[in-house]
Amino acid sequence: LNELRLLLGENKVYFFNNDFASEESIARVLKNSPIVFVDFLGDSFVKNTFTKLCEFEISIIHATPSVNTKNREASFKEQMNFLERIENHLFQLKFNHAGVIMPTTLSKEYSEMTKNGFLSIYKRRFEVMLYIENPYEEV
Repeated sequence: LNELRLLLGENKVYFFNNDFASEESIARVLKNSPIVFVDFLGDSFVKNTFTKLCEFEISIIHATPSVNTKNREASFKEQMNFLERIENHLFQLKFNHAGVIMPTTLSKEYSEMTKNGFLSIYKRRFEVMLYIENPYEEV
């Protein structure tokens, strides 16, 4: 979250906390589109190792005022440029006790005219391997 906020701005990146629960929160959030929501999906230990695979998902959300083809095309390009900036930034990060951040899947989740404009939502999943200190290793 902190890295993405430094890259994109405080008002562009949020931890997913159900901001779409009401019409007012949807309208408030979409004023700054495109925006990114980050969500932690879960983790799993890799058998017989001291590593844990963590999975995250980011949602890139953009609203345009109409369904006009040029507006939708511009929106799509803006979302993809936004996503590319995020991916390039995440590839360059180096963490202690972790592998590189790797993207897995990209999917279009939503694309419709709403009362807040034409809304598009793309979701990108990322994985990162965490290395846990071996408690049985002698120091």
